[in-house]
Amino acid sequence: MYLKAGDVISGQQATVMITTYDETGAQQEVAECFEIKNIRATVSLNNIEVNTISAPGVQHKQKGWSGSGNAECYMASSRWNRIVMQYIKNAKTYTFTLVINNADISSKIGTQSIQLKDCKISELDIAAADADADFLTHTLNFTFDDADMLEEFVVPSYL
Repeated sequence: MYLKAGDVISGQQATVMITTYDETGAQQEVAECFEIKNIRATVSLNNIEVNTISAPGVQHKQKGWSGSGNAECYMASSRWNRIVMQYIKNAKTYTFTLVINNADISSKIGTQSIQLKDCKISELDIAAADADADFLTHTLNFTFDDADMLEEFVVPSYL
């Protein structure tokens, strides 16, 4: 038994939705992030070393986690600059929620949707110019404080 090629998810069919919030937590915008070329969110589990009597080796225990991500975006929207400028000009932190949907209508494994909550921009290229570039992109780095799996892939019936 093996995963069939037709059930591998196409990255081009993913969608990314954003909900932005102001400094009071009031919802500001819900939109598709059409400008994102690629995005990756990572969870790092923090492991600490534990030494115990009678155990010759070092053991490990998980103690918390940290979420971060990055995206490469086409220079086709000022959305991210607006969020950063609110902090630069007013020291107001605007958070956002991202929902990343991975789906491929030709696949039998369905859709996976991950929601990243309380996202904050940690680094952003706010301007760029490049005479040799076919198109301009910029990099967005962010953190997130919570996550939910809204929808899971299913195992194909042939497995």
